Amino acid sequence: MKKDNKPIKHFLIKHQSGSKVNQHETFLFDKHEELTFGRDESNDVQFDPEKDSMVSRHHCKIRKGSSPLDFYVEDLESLNGLYVNGEKVDGKQPISVGDIIQLGQKGPEIEFDLDPRPAGAAKTKLMSTAGSKHTVEMNTSDETEQDEESKGSETPEKETIGKQTFERAISSERKRSSRTVLAAGVSIIIVLAALGFTFKDQFVSTVTEVVVEPGETTIIDERFNAEQIIKDNESAVVFIEVGYKLVHAPTGDEVYHEYMNVEDPETGEENQVALYIENEQGQIEPALGLSRHVEIGAPIGVSGATGSGFVVDEDGFILTNRHVVAMWHTSYSFPQDAYNGRMVRYIDGEWQLAEVVRTPPQSWVPANSEMLGRRPLSGKVLQGQNVYLDVTFANNDLRTPANIVRVSNTHDVAMIKVDLPGGLNPVSMRNATSNIAPGQRILIMGYPGLAPDVVVGRASADLFNRESQVFTVPSPTSTEGSIGRVISATSHSQDDFIEGYFSTVGEYYQISGSSPGSGNSGGPVFDKDGNVIGLFTMGPSTLNMSYAVPIKFGMDLMNPNRRTVLN
Repeated sequence: MKKDNKPIKHFLIKHQSGSKVNQHETFLFDKHEELTFGRDESNDVQFDPEKDSMVSRHHCKIRKGSSPLDFYVEDLESLNGLYVNGEKVDGKQPISVGDIIQLGQKGPEIEFDLDPRPAGAAKTKLMSTAGSKHTVEMNTSDETEQDEESKGSETPEKETIGKQTFERAISSERKRSSRTVLAAGVSIIIVLAALGFTFKDQFVSTVTEVVVEPGETTIIDERFNAEQIIKDNESAVVFIEVGYKLVHAPTGDEVYHEYMNVEDPETGEENQVALYIENEQGQIEPALGLSRHVEIGAPIGVSGATGSGFVVDEDGFILTNRHVVAMWHTSYSFPQDAYNGRMVRYIDGEWQLAEVVRTPPQSWVPANSEMLGRRPLSGKVLQGQNVYLDVTFANNDLRTPANIVRVSNTHDVAMIKVDLPGGLNPVSMRNATSNIAPGQRILIMGYPGLAPDVVVGRASADLFNRESQVFTVPSPTSTEGSIGRVISATSHSQDDFIEGYFSTVGEYYQISGSSPGSGNSGGPVFDKDGNVIGLFTMGPSTLNMSYAVPIKFGMDLMNPNRRTVLN
């Protein structure tokens, strides 16, 4: 005799990992049409804002379906994605009792259950058939029902699926799948033919190829709606202004490049000449000194630099390039008067002028300097200090101060943060390194320096400052292009060096058909679906190429539990 289902009393949420691991939460079934999950306190299932950082403020929800045992999980545009039994969910997906739901890649996992669990509501098992991509869904609760009277007081045996039953199911599923695929292929061809005739101009740009093979139907989709991508993400792309100085950490003194008045033998006039010195490794560096000790010199630093970035979290976190917001970690651009300088060498017990240095060292990084006051440095005592770091949102005239949160040690990525009330609009990101291939279309957004400024004049309404003000209102620029080549850090083929692709510098996407220009550094690179797959960064100017850093290195900065893997 088959058991009757007892009325469901509770939703049961079993935490498998995360800050609530091994905890169970119950919710009255009749009182909840849906359960919401996230870090915000308004959610039914709330996660720790610090320990469960992969969870968005409003991550997902579970809803009842039209039938008593139908349930759905829906992604609420979460930052780090939603997964069911290890598979990523896009939008809404049916779920069953026993399914494992993960909030964000490597985020906390929960098991969805009901109390009491109804018969016929056990977790769906997916079993791959040999030589086929199809799966067979088997419900383990209906296969071996036993009559209650025949069981008596004996301990019920674990339910199993008989071999013959399983083989029949596989055979039936194969036949059904083959008929379904064949019918689907014919239907697709008919529909595409009709659409192609009616909307041939628009349709060619969206679906470019249909391949129908035995047992498989593939549609290669090339949709690319740049206008929609710009509309969805304009408010998330920010304009960055920055200026910094190099300081001596123990004293806080500013660090200067030392100059000297040197007489020109041809004219007899004295000119200020930049001085250079050789470190213990034989590399040329600028002769540095503390501001209090340098009579003639120029401070090491930059002012008036600009770049781009994009919001990655509604709480104000922004990704950009390291060379935009932490310029002391990148190669220094010497001013024009630093060219045609002179070496200083310690000869016969005194410092003397030596050979001419026509061009300053192009690869010198301020934070990595090994000499100060003409002596080797002991330890890392030079550091950069931003004099200002301002973020301005698109079509806005108000600057917002930002702070550096994290800077990558090895890649051209950094994370900054602004503190503003209310949730910001973040971009959607996709770690797509394994799926990126040459020819794929992309869209780059940012604030290149060559783009014309939008200027707005306003009369002052401040009694203590009556002068009218003129503001520059940034407006992002978009540039379409394509992936020209994926440069892998593990590739060392001869072609890489012949054509100028130096894979030893790390992983990059080389971009073809677009060159937004200086100032666009740190801007997002979108794929055809509107997901950010990289950060735009300029490559060596002599190669006349543009590059993007894969977004996985930016997402790595967002992971509070990242671990360094030592080879």
